[in-house]
Amino acid sequence: MENASQDEIHELERLLKERESRRRYSVPDPAEMAKKLSAQIHQQMGLTNVNIKSMARDLVIKLAREHKPDITPRELKVLVEQMVPSKGGSTAPRKPNVPPSMMKTMISQFIAYSQGEMEPAELEGLPEGWVQKYWNVFPVNVQKLLSVYIKGGIDTKSFWRRIAEALGV
Repeated sequence: MENASQDEIHELERLLKERESRRRYSVPDPAEMAKKLSAQIHQQMGLTNVNIKSMARDLVIKLAREHKPDITPRELKVLVEQMVPSKGGSTAPRKPNVPPSMMKTMISQFIAYSQGEMEPAELEGLPEGWVQKYWNVFPVNVQKLLSVYIKGGIDTKSFWRRIAEALGV
């Protein structure tokens, strides 16, 4: 470089710029690569929204029947629809329509867990994060009754009477 003429330096700069511009165009777009790779994986594994929803619905049915063998077809249908909605809808969270008998079971499990009385086998059978999921499903009036009951502010008979009223049974 020390012995190069001005023309040679300009030519070298031009060639370096040209090489740099070619590099920019030859580097693949990471976002585009990720999309293509994801599409290939989904295609290879047969993962479509329909397949995933179908697998999820089957899993919910299996778990519901394991945890409550006497679940009615209507209760099962409501539960499956709540857990894996068949139609795309609003992204706003909504309170699911849980049948009263299932709600009572959920309340009993919540109380047993809160009071440290839940059997280890039953606890192991519940999915991760179930306490928060149950709490989110409970109507506000049931949440308030649970809080008061667990803190000892209401007796068992009054609690269940009020729960029955809250659930409309």
